[in-house]
Amino acid sequence: MTVNREITTVEYGLESESLHMAEGDYLRLDVNGIPPLKDVRCIINDANCLFPLTKYLADETEFTRIYERILHLLKVPVLPLAIKALIHFWDPDYRCFAFGNIDMVPTIEEYGVLTEFPEDIHKVYFCHKGENAIKELTKLLGIHQMSLYREKNNSGGLRWKRLEELLIAKKSNPSAKLEGYRILALGIFGLILCPSTAGIISLEAANLFVEYKKTKINPSTVILAETFLSLNHCKKTGKGSMRCCVPLLFIWLVSHMESKTPLFRNFWWFNQRPLELFVSSEWENFSEDDWRVKLQELS
Repeated sequence: MTVNREITTVEYGLESESLHMAEGDYLRLDVNGIPPLKDVRCIINDANCLFPLTKYLADETEFTRIYERILHLLKVPVLPLAIKALIHFWDPDYRCFAFGNIDMVPTIEEYGVLTEFPEDIHKVYFCHKGENAIKELTKLLGIHQMSLYREKNNSGGLRWKRLEELLIAKKSNPSAKLEGYRILALGIFGLILCPSTAGIISLEAANLFVEYKKTKINPSTVILAETFLSLNHCKKTGKGSMRCCVPLLFIWLVSHMESKTPLFRNFWWFNQRPLELFVSSEWENFSEDDWRVKLQELS
């Protein structure tokens, strides 16, 4: 016979915390059958390609006022070995990082603060048909023949190389200033926040950008979902590409690290415009093993 017991939210929370302290999440990870990490790549080259294009913006301050801190993501000095070491601690079953007896995971609130996206972080984004996004982009970017910018016989994503040429061309036209802003913002959405194939902006990322322009919806949930999927894939297969917003994940990582730099000693340091950060000199020569030892200390 099944007995149903009514408990309050507080009681449930206390019981859950007690169980967690007694058993922990780390021990629940069955490492048997999980292959070692051999060939994991971080997709960060697009940031290096996008950054030089900021010189074609009429006013970076105005761009930041419209699109928050996403431009600063191009300046984040990601250390790929740190990300690869971090994957070793990912628990694919419970979708969190397990450092000894401590479980940690990036949150919607943290990513929202880091990027300064709209405060309504709990409004869920639902992907719509990609073709609808293409129609909206035609108007937003001032493109008359979108087929010239698409791949796979006009049925796939957008080729960034062609959009880059359009951005440069619009620099000489003062009346197309906002269109230039939108092209670069679309590039950041499709190549940095939600990357897919190198040099291609997926229809899903284009859709997210259009929805952001229309409703100012907070894309943090989408960015985190893509991050968790990438972490799961790389940890379970031992290989693959981190097709997610690696710069944000790196910032989240270093926000929890101890450093000789005073800026990093306060957990809430990301209130101090964190995307304008630098890599502490003590980390520059770290190997993957050095990072694993450093991350183990978080427990």
